[in-house]
Amino acid sequence: WPDLEVRGIHLDLKYMMHRKDYLRRWIESLAAWKINVLLLEYEDKFPYRQSVLRRPAAFTERELRDFLDHARARGLRVIPLIQTLGHVEYILKHDQFARLRKNGFHTEYDTLHPETWPFIRAMLDEVLEFHGSDEWFHVGGDECWHLKQEKPAVKARLYGDHIAKVLNYVVQRGKRPLLWDDMIRSLPNRELAIVLRRLPKKTILCCWNYDSTPCAPR
Repeated sequence: WPDLEVRGIHLDLKYMMHRKDYLRRWIESLAAWKINVLLLEYEDKFPYRQSVLRRPAAFTERELRDFLDHARARGLRVIPLIQTLGHVEYILKHDQFARLRKNGFHTEYDTLHPETWPFIRAMLDEVLEFHGSDEWFHVGGDECWHLKQEKPAVKARLYGDHIAKVLNYVVQRGKRPLLWDDMIRSLPNRELAIVLRRLPKKTILCCWNYDSTPCAPR
């Protein structure tokens, strides 16, 4: 029997889109290796309705449904990952979304802009349409470099306000949310406790680490 109940792999489509026939064969290999979780980070490879958000090689709706069905049928729990704060260069690089940039940088949302949350919520809704049968949903939340430059109290407030809103929405839509933990783990104890109290109790914090040393408990 396996030592680990959750045996996952992260398919990050940030840099390239693999051939669809290759991905089907790859899923077969994962099943043979007893991998049972697929963390699927879409970036601009999801078939968003706004064409500017998707690459020409992105999944079509039919291709994506076929791929997801293929993975689920082979015992993989699929977890979609949509970045909801940082790592949104593929969106904010476009001039029509420049108003949503934090301090003019196209890597992070300005969470205080009144159009930011409705925009993120609409993206989440589109992705959720394809993942009705999947229990978990990852909202990213890692490496928000510009927000990290704020004072701890400000960072805790801005991050906590925004990410709690995102997580609670995912819970309302019937999903258990996952969140990378590096932004929270970087906070001093007082601010850390404030943010943790804001998160839905169903939230799964995922250790985001840069080496082989396990994340130390706080």
